[in-house]
Amino acid sequence: MNIEKPYKSRAIIEETMSGVMITIPAKRNFFIVFFAFLGLATQIIVGYIFSTLMLRFAKEVPDTFWVLFLGALGYSIITSLLSLLWYIMGKEVVTIERGVLTLKKVGAPFARTKSYTIADTGNFRTIETDNSFWSQNKTAPYRKAGAIVFDYGMKSKNFGMGIDEPEAIYIVNFLKEKELIPNK
Repeated sequence: MNIEKPYKSRAIIEETMSGVMITIPAKRNFFIVFFAFLGLATQIIVGYIFSTLMLRFAKEVPDTFWVLFLGALGYSIITSLLSLLWYIMGKEVVTIERGVLTLKKVGAPFARTKSYTIADTGNFRTIETDNSFWSQNKTAPYRKAGAIVFDYGMKSKNFGMGIDEPEAIYIVNFLKEKELIPNK
């Protein structure tokens, strides 16, 4: 009989002098990384070939076409490159220190560090997320919702992208046991 080993946590929880730091690496999948790289290479090669062919007929091609073509090609290449970089190097870093919850996405484009006062947060909970490749969430991989949700004022915020619900429950319970988040 072939018994599967229990899955290990992807999140790395480190206790610091003044709180805790949780690092959640992006969910890496060889299949996705390979085809993202293949798609990026194909876009660059096809764009180069198409551009050189069109330059031969530059007088016959309107300027509007060039702007639209190069704009769409550039957007496509940049989006593919940023997604590939997230899959290879991306991680989410959550710190709770001195009454402040800080969320940071390292490796995500245009990412900002967002900080929230613990006193204004509440109702920490988990949600089930579909982390499969075939999920219906077709947004960029660095913009997907996380499995841990909390209320901040009249808005819900989330973190914990790519982790499954049991791991999210473990993290929330750990933070409540250490009294780093409200137990309400």
